[in-house]
Amino acid sequence: MISAGILDKATMRKVFAWRRAHGGELLGLTLFMGHLDDWPALHYARALLELDEADRYLLLMYAHWAHHCARGTWASYEQVAIRPDESGLRRKVAGQVLPCQVMVPVMVRWALVYEERDADTLWLCRAIPRRWLARGQRLVVDRVPTRFGVVSYSIQVPNEHQAIIVLRLPNEGLPARVKLRLRAPLGKRLVRVTMDGAGLKVTKETVTLPPGLAGQVSLQAEFAPRR
Repeated sequence: MISAGILDKATMRKVFAWRRAHGGELLGLTLFMGHLDDWPALHYARALLELDEADRYLLLMYAHWAHHCARGTWASYEQVAIRPDESGLRRKVAGQVLPCQVMVPVMVRWALVYEERDADTLWLCRAIPRRWLARGQRLVVDRVPTRFGVVSYSIQVPNEHQAIIVLRLPNEGLPARVKLRLRAPLGKRLVRVTMDGAGLKVTKETVTLPPGLAGQVSLQAEFAPRR
């Protein structure tokens, strides 16, 4: 039901709650008949993203990387045992499968640049870890192809109160609404985002950029201690 992408958000949340309450998850990974089965987990990840459950999204991504991929080779199987065997390795139950193998890189891409399936909306930074916007960090996303055009952006965090964002959009603009999420570091809150000195409306750490933007666009974000 989640994979089909046809459920409303309230129903998806009920499916998630049922799955968790009935032993369907371990660290966000899919439990099936006593072992891990992440073959359909990429669809589940997309649903988590669309429901803005960023922390659960990141838990699934890191847990899949740590516990569903073979040590050293990163081969990712359809099903793996939960407990390691006498050698200390977690054994496969079902063989390698492409959706599991590409899961981590696809989830990283979606966390950074995500196109909604049923709307002309492009998200930037929708589910990055909060620590990526901590003091001294620098994030660069270069020439990502989307169905709306190629986009790039960088975020520089020179101090604990400020982040400088530079977007590079197609010269002809994007035929899409662009949303930028700035997940404040722990202990901080996003209080203001400006463009050319004008304040932009911030809702749940998200800014919807004005339509018609093209070329290079600069923004500044301000953080304050959380009370």
